[in-house]
Amino acid sequence: MVSSTLPNLLDVGERNAAAPAHARFLIERLNRPHDASDVLRDALTDDPDDLEAAELLGGQPAGPGRRRRPGRVPVGAVRRGAQRGNRASTIDVAMRLGAQLEGTGAASGKVYRQALAVAPDDLQLLRGAVATIGPDDDGAEAAALMERLLAVETAEQVPTITWHLVTAYQEAQDWAGVQRVLVIGHRARPRTRRSTIASSSTTATPSSGSRWRT
Repeated sequence: MVSSTLPNLLDVGERNAAAPAHARFLIERLNRPHDASDVLRDALTDDPDDLEAAELLGGQPAGPGRRRRPGRVPVGAVRRGAQRGNRASTIDVAMRLGAQLEGTGAASGKVYRQALAVAPDDLQLLRGAVATIGPDDDGAEAAALMERLLAVETAEQVPTITWHLVTAYQEAQDWAGVQRVLVIGHRARPRTRRSTIASSSTTATPSSGSRWRT
């Protein structure tokens, strides 16, 4: 019934809402995955932010003997959402896709960073981006991400992030960075005594081999 009704729905919203059910019917009942892929691609053409359709399409065969790479289509949805400046949709898609990629062991940092172009102060996106920082990332960019997180993080987390940043900037002998972080940390957690936050500056020994060096 869904399969015969969907093509007759002229309203784009109604057609797209029914597309996932139509695709599942084609896959599970009729064993027509390629037809289901066509339905899902049409839905994504109308609404690139349709994560349900994107996830379903991402799990369908890309061709004989090949599987579509997990997450490929949703990543495109994040990029297109960011290009249109749709903040709420981009955050939602990025967080769900990030969790999906992390569940398979795939890299998710790119997803969070793309979404930050639209929502640069979103706490969850910044946490996700900072959590994916690796040893091969540029030190200056990593520090900048952590500073942005520090500015919006909850009060309980401020001292820990401040300590990490102060330590990193000390190792890089970036004293302006140390001062900037102390100011941000103080503003982010005004009830914390400045001496408590600043005490972290005496705990690290500068190292010429730090990856934070600029």
